[in-house]
Amino acid sequence: MKNTSRFFRIVAALAIIGFSIVACDTGTGTGTGTGTGTDTDTGGATTYNVTFNSAGGTAVSPLPGLSSGALISESINKPTREFDYTTTAGLWMSPKYTFLGWFYKDKLWDFKKDTVTSNIELIAKWAPPTSLATPNNIAAAITYINNATHSDTNIGRYTLVISEEVSASTQTIRYTSSHRHLTIVGTDVEKTIQLTGTGSLFIINHPTNSLTLGKNITLKGVNNNDNGLVVIDDASLTMETGSKITGNSINDIGAIVGFGGGVRFIRGGTFTMNGGEISGNTVNRSQSSGGVYLTQGSTFIMHAGAVISGNTATKNASAGGVRAEQNVTFIMYGGKIYGNKVIDVNSGGSAGGVFLHRNSTLQIVSGTVYGSDGTVNANTVTTANSFAALSLDNSSGACTAQYGTFVGGVWTPTSSNLGDTNDTIEVNNGALTKSTP
Repeated sequence: MKNTSRFFRIVAALAIIGFSIVACDTGTGTGTGTGTGTDTDTGGATTYNVTFNSAGGTAVSPLPGLSSGALISESINKPTREFDYTTTAGLWMSPKYTFLGWFYKDKLWDFKKDTVTSNIELIAKWAPPTSLATPNNIAAAITYINNATHSDTNIGRYTLVISEEVSASTQTIRYTSSHRHLTIVGTDVEKTIQLTGTGSLFIINHPTNSLTLGKNITLKGVNNNDNGLVVIDDASLTMETGSKITGNSINDIGAIVGFGGGVRFIRGGTFTMNGGEISGNTVNRSQSSGGVYLTQGSTFIMHAGAVISGNTATKNASAGGVRAEQNVTFIMYGGKIYGNKVIDVNSGGSAGGVFLHRNSTLQIVSGTVYGSDGTVNANTVTTANSFAALSLDNSSGACTAQYGTFVGGVWTPTSSNLGDTNDTIEVNNGALTKSTP
């Protein structure tokens, strides 16, 4: 009896010791929660990470360490995504993709209801912008631009992207439609806008309006036309590398003078050639130019890479390349004027390259106006009192032609006034490098 009682006392003591050992164990082992989350040292709580795939948009920072069942804050930054409109036909105005939201497994994430129960990646979805006008439709684009409402110089900057050969009749950005700035480009290779009928392809009015011809775009005129291919009235025209104005021929239909086969400035305004080419145009009017005609205070700025070549004038007092008619400032920072000609069957007084009249000025920092040098680059004339490179008509006001540099924005000539010449005028950084027949 004593032995039996002792046995039960030993068993009870061992049970008490074992309970005490279990109660004191506070181990920190790891475990796996739902999905791929990791149980951390938080009394067994599981946390997860959320990452954001912006799918081409701006980056959004990840959210680490979210508790299981947590909501994601709606205050996270929304991404933005630029649209490369230069590869897509249409009329664009600083276009961006529209953010449609964050998606998980192709389902829109509801920030008010959906909770985090695993490591997840939310993926942005986007809607591309829509063209403001029918793609590859010049008339539709100009109509939209004229009818839109804009009130300051930072608004109304449009890009018209052309992806195929197109045609159009005369298109005018109206004088009453101010602050319109249109850039036209082609998508991948040269695209042509062909004039249909007669008249100008583009007419730009008003000092706050402008037209820029960008890469891969050619404007092409017609034979027996009655105006320049591009006409500017107190507005701005810019040509960039890869643009061209060509194939326009103005016929002789009356006594009206003062035309440019390629470009015609009626009054004021600024023409900037950062590059591009004006070639293969013809004018059959007196006191005009096959390539470019400017008057009444216009400014023409020509840079390296710009070319005026292969243009023709067939009447007296004209120019093959450029005619600066009245109070015009023509500045050459670079570029070449070559291969133009005047087939003068009347009284002469013309220039194959550049003609200055009525207080106009030519300032050459760098660039070349070719003379009758006997090569394929020569500008040519056919009468004795005309000149291959440069002609100045001072009968109605003294003209100035010099080479030099701008110092602090002030013209500083390094030459005396140039006169009529058949010699090539080649200047590099204000220094004459060539002036020979």
